[in-house]
Amino acid sequence: MESNMSRDAGTRLKKSLNSPEVTILPGAYSPVIATMLEQLGFEGMFMPGSQTNIYEFGMPDIGLMSMREMVDAARRVTAVSNLPVFMDGDTGWGNVLNVYRAVQESAWAGVAMMSIEDQEAPKKSGTSAGRRCISQEEAIGKIRAAVAARDDAESDMLIAARTDLIGGEINGKAGTFEEAVDRSIAFVEEGGADVAWINTPQTFEDMRIACEKIPGPVIPLYGGPPPAPTLEEWVQIGASGVLYPSMTTSVGLQAV
Repeated sequence: MESNMSRDAGTRLKKSLNSPEVTILPGAYSPVIATMLEQLGFEGMFMPGSQTNIYEFGMPDIGLMSMREMVDAARRVTAVSNLPVFMDGDTGWGNVLNVYRAVQESAWAGVAMMSIEDQEAPKKSGTSAGRRCISQEEAIGKIRAAVAARDDAESDMLIAARTDLIGGEINGKAGTFEEAVDRSIAFVEEGGADVAWINTPQTFEDMRIACEKIPGPVIPLYGGPPPAPTLEEWVQIGASGVLYPSMTTSVGLQAV
């Protein structure tokens, strides 16, 4: 078993997310891209499961990548870069026991923040149809397990609780924006999450409401029609961070 890594990446990312400015988190998956982003002055990067799946293994984003593969990919980044890494933790790769182990492994790998989402396992891409979510009670239990694992690892890694209820379904019924906001509040207040990630709000006004109602740092990943909000608009609504999951990879792919 690996020893706890002495890093302050989580602390630095937390300071950035709590600042008045919006923290821009470009999507990236490789050590060389992370090094470039660090040199360009970004305060963190998002390591999405989708891009890591596609570019490292050529697989679609449907939960095929294992915890070990994702953590090892993150470790290769943190080994050469001090840029805080926000790692996509999917569903935690199973139940509360799987979540506990996944969080500790991620903390030991030097990850600055890890997301845990409320989809059923195996999951689907966060923008695809047919996503099914677990109950709020089960999701809160997984977040509590993540927080406990982080604390037991004596790590400063942040836990980001993500809900996919917008565009998803639970018990055969479509989730609503209002339910997603209520879940996000519970994830922070009852689960102890450090950051709330509400996935795919469909309007600018919905994102504003989410940032207003959900306590603590909020990352609202826009899922509506173009154009996407400008950076000035992200600041205006009070978003703590903005994710561009495929920003670097799509540019690279187009060049190829």
